[in-house]
This record gives sequence, structure tokens and C-alpha cells, in this order.
Amino acid sequence: GHGREGRCDVTHTPGPWRQNAHYWVRQQSGLAICELFGTIEQSRANGALIAAAPDMLAALKAALAVLVSVHVEECMDENDNRTYEEIANGLGDTTVMAQVRAAIAKAEGGHE
Repeated sequence: GHGREGRCDVTHTPGPWRQNAHYWVRQQSGLAICELFGTIEQSRANGALIAAAPDMLAALKAALAVLVSVHVEECMDENDNRTYEEIANGLGDTTVMAQVRAAIAKAEGGHE
């Protein structure tokens, strides 16, 4: 299905994910998410990053909501009769907001 702004709903394997030894990242149930290749050091670093992906995606979504809220609050005028949502939808993104949206879209299989 499609979520807000036409993006597809995320269907990745739910976290938490854990790195198992040096060569696998697995779901909590033991389901393999991916196999890691490279040196032991690379596998450890890549595995840690991949295992943190579900938590990072959730954190980015929460951070984006806060960024939008702060941006709207800064742009609200006491004489403005528009709703919060009308203001939020009419505002352009700050550079950081655009970066966060791009990272979320990439994680959800969209464009960078």
C-alpha cells in the first residue's frame, strides 16, 4: 500500500536485528537478514550498521516530526488563521529536513 506522500509502506523484516558472529545479521527470531562479506573488521562494522538500521529509521522518522514541528512553530504568526497542517504543508524543507526525508525515502526503497 501507499503511505503519506505516495511512498510505499515499509515491509522490511521487523527489528530488532542482531549481528551473529562475523558473517550474519539476523532477526530476533533467528531469520537471516543478510550475509556479510569482507575482512573481519569490515564485517563487524557493516553488521553493526545494518543491525542498527530499523532503530535508525524509527529515530529519523521521530526526528523529522520534531523538525517539522519546530519549523512550523517558527513560522506561525498569532494573526495567521491557517491550521498547523496547512502551514506544515506549505513550508519548504530546511536542508536538514531534506536530508532526513531523503534518508527515510532511501531506507524505504524510494529515491535518494
